[in-house]
Amino acid sequence: MRTTTKQVKEQIQKHIKEYFSQDYGFESDNAVDNIKQQLKSFDYIPSTYNQAIELVNGGTFLCYYTDVEDFLNGLGINEDKKEYSSEKSWKLYSHLIAREIDTMVTK
Repeated sequence: MRTTTKQVKEQIQKHIKEYFSQDYGFESDNAVDNIKQQLKSFDYIPSTYNQAIELVNGGTFLCYYTDVEDFLNGLGINEDKKEYSSEKSWKLYSHLIAREIDTMVTK
């Protein structure tokens, strides 16, 4: 399961940007600026990665296990078609979103 390919990273970043667009009520059309604004709510958390985990856990993105599993399967990272628990899928989804948010806002 390779989650660090350029294609996978781009798909995850596209997914993130969709949730921080004007379609979701943001005034700015700059998703990265919108993400930075939202992360300010978590200034008490010491790292951008952990702040982003809070965004995921707070329901900013997908919130149903089946949707998360479908999203992960759509990335093409499960070539062996293994079955994973909902909890493991959620942890991977949270990690991938947080990793890419960290990358996007610290560029």
